Amino acid sequence: MAAICAQAGLNFRKWEWDDGIDMEVGSNKTIDGLCLPNIAIPLQVKATASWSVANDLIAFPLKAKNYTRLREEGLMYPQYLVLYTLPQNPDDWIEYEENHCKLFNCAFYLNLAGQPALPINTDGTTQETKTVHVPIANRLTGHALNELFIQACESVKSWRNGHA
Repeated sequence: MAAICAQAGLNFRKWEWDDGIDMEVGSNKTIDGLCLPNIAIPLQVKATASWSVANDLIAFPLKAKNYTRLREEGLMYPQYLVLYTLPQNPDDWIEYEENHCKLFNCAFYLNLAGQPALPINTDGTTQETKTVHVPIANRLTGHALNELFIQACESVKSWRNGHA
């Protein structure tokens, strides 16, 4: 994530406690004509070596508490699940060369805002996990992360203009 943030020209802050958000990404620099201090996109970051693609989607079992947190509506800007897909063998995660290194495979993002709540069982509990489907079209690159940040800034700017 640090490399993607650096390429996008964004900073990141890692959360020290586990409340369903692992890190925030933002900037105080002007990006695309917008400069809104204290804007940071909340991210829940997961990694898995147990993944496959079917119908251009990656199925991932997300803990119910994380699903519930990420599906919240009415927020000023979205929060995202970031899923980093890894090779099965940890020795294949990073390839080191003399003048560079390569990270394998890719990160993908998903906005769960507005997804349905988990059904409540007769005993008052919910299922422990919810399988989410992350489109492979949502590959997280520096450019994509920058676009997500710009959208968040525009959302906040629009909200502020409506409440001025």
